[in-house]
Amino acid sequence: MLSGDGGSGVDGIETVPPAPEVSDPELSVLVDRVESAVAALTEQASVSWTNADRRAVLQRMETVTRSLTAHSHTWLNELIAQHGLDVYPGSVPASVAWMLRITPRAAGARVRLAAELGDRTALSGEVLPALLPHTAEALRAGLLDSKHVQMIREFFRHLPSSVDPQTRDLAEQQLVGYASTRQPDDFAPLVAHLDSILNPDGDYDEDEDGKPKPRKRRDAFFYLGEQGADGMSEGRFCVDPELRAYLEALFSKAAKPGVNNPADPTSVVHEGERSDQTGDDESDKTSGKDAAAPPPQPAPTPDDAGSSDAGLWDGTDCNGDSDCADDHDFGDQSCGGNGCSESGCGERNCGHGTDCGCGTASDTAPEPDDRETAAAARAAAAARDRRTQNERHHDALKLALRHTLASGTLGTHRGLPVTAIITMTLKDLDAGCGYAMTATGSRVSIRDAI
Repeated sequence: MLSGDGGSGVDGIETVPPAPEVSDPELSVLVDRVESAVAALTEQASVSWTNADRRAVLQRMETVTRSLTAHSHTWLNELIAQHGLDVYPGSVPASVAWMLRITPRAAGARVRLAAELGDRTALSGEVLPALLPHTAEALRAGLLDSKHVQMIREFFRHLPSSVDPQTRDLAEQQLVGYASTRQPDDFAPLVAHLDSILNPDGDYDEDEDGKPKPRKRRDAFFYLGEQGADGMSEGRFCVDPELRAYLEALFSKAAKPGVNNPADPTSVVHEGERSDQTGDDESDKTSGKDAAAPPPQPAPTPDDAGSSDAGLWDGTDCNGDSDCADDHDFGDQSCGGNGCSESGCGERNCGHGTDCGCGTASDTAPEPDDRETAAAARAAAAARDRRTQNERHHDALKLALRHTLASGTLGTHRGLPVTAIITMTLKDLDAGCGYAMTATGSRVSIRDAI
């Protein structure tokens, strides 16, 4: 049981502290009304509500929550300015953390947010508007989410100091107008577009002499945390624009639904391409699970004929005997491959495309049935794909790294090719279970290692 005096209960369990009293009678009545209204609303039997009422209640309560949070910024600023936190020990963030029972990190973020979005008081006692007045006004009206506010603050944090106050005010008005009618994901491109207009120099600013100088920005990093009990690892990263461009190009190709799906043996390695590596197990080739075998070498299919990324991973033109035969039949004439000596070779199409090496090009369009079959296969693979977008990004990055290691372009390290070296016991290999160890001390399941 818990004690009712707001102190320690039995067995050392702390009770919920009593709500602080409001001394001003009129203010106390207002706060009591708000708390009573919230209590009455939460006690309603929502199971009897219609879906239309549920949607209306959720939307209106979201607006009320945002509005109260926005007004609390001004209350916190006034409390700090009038030394109302001196009753708590430590710095301002530490005092706010004590008062609201939150972490010091969250308290510090709330203090910084209040400094930009709450009304301030001058030394003379005059009330000053917020540093971002249009954002604060929209937030108090419940029109903005915290993510909207974060992007707007980030925009002005990186805006050059040379932008005049009138332009800044107009930019804030436009951003608030966009954010009031759009979700954060749709709002982000608009913020980036406006930043490119007002900040065309990017990472450069002007010094006193008018010469461009690099603007300070965050350091790029990639931190990989310790492995968990299940072998999975979490981490954090901050990538520069160049690496982001590479990742986006990779994900747009290799992270489509139905592409490179480890759970689907018939999944294609790359969308619109097939795997032609030699071997008996076709499912292992297409799923990319045979780590010991050479990397898959995709050949262009009718859907990708002439595309710029054909042969993207291996840099070769001919990936199988069927694609680069030595002799090509032209009906009544034959071609001897490269350096064809037959008189009709230059005037005929061999039907094998520019990759066959005979010097002729094929302009024969793929059959409609082939295109329809390939499209149906891709659609079926996408329908079977149950991965989230983030999971597809993970599998695409793993595929790219596997191909990079297998390509041999990274050279050697301590006399050995740069690759993943895995050690396992013969007992675990026969049993097909347990963990293998990499050369750097990480664990890999025996199934993945095989």
